[in-house]
Amino acid sequence: MLLLLAWPAQVGRRIFLGDDPEVALFNALAKIPEAHGALTYLLRRVMRRKPCLIEYK
Repeated sequence: MLLLLAWPAQVGRRIFLGDDPEVALFNALAKIPEAHGALTYLLRRVMRRKPCLIEYK
């Protein structure tokens, strides 16, 4: 629950420091997929799973 209160505080802090409100909002929202990727990587490292190959065409 406390984590959910951190995002509005982060947006408010960024606006207070002079960022555009839209930029501050989207920077805070971008933390969600960033944290998901970091936690997925960490979990796979701990469980010693092989990394999956991502192919781009």
